[in-house]
Amino acid sequence: MKIPDLPDLYNLPETVLKYIQYLKDMLKVYKYDDLTKLPMRRDFNDTLDTYSLSGYPFTLYLVDLNGLKAMNDNGCYEDGDNLILKVVNELNNKDGRLFRIGGDEFSLLTYRDQNVPLISTHEYCVGRCDFEATKSAREYFKVAEKHLKQEKLKYYEEQGICRRK
Repeated sequence: MKIPDLPDLYNLPETVLKYIQYLKDMLKVYKYDDLTKLPMRRDFNDTLDTYSLSGYPFTLYLVDLNGLKAMNDNGCYEDGDNLILKVVNELNNKDGRLFRIGGDEFSLLTYRDQNVPLISTHEYCVGRCDFEATKSAREYFKVAEKHLKQEKLKYYEEQGICRRK
């Protein structure tokens, strides 16, 4: 993305419009993941805060892809990108707001009445936390993260993968 040239005094309105467009483009780069076009971590944090303050029952899902690091370490970045896009497509078919919060981590926020069944598969593991009026946004995340870690350990045991070195 090229920064527009310094203002030409004779074309000031056009230059201002170019700068406005440039700033809009930069905001997209800052807020959205280039591969998936999903909003990223900062937007997730703001949205989770909003949901937790709303008082309306919701569920937070954390999703972590299985095997992406190994796939990328073996030089198959295109395969890794295809896996990411496949899972994103599947998760986008769920009711709720989907975010990419890390390289192979996603979150899905759903209102409880949407009844979104999301369980671990061979492609990803899922942790979840249901709304409780006594929890802060950070506490929701910690509970979902704890469940996700348990699911990942179960996945590694089933696959016979030793994660300790």
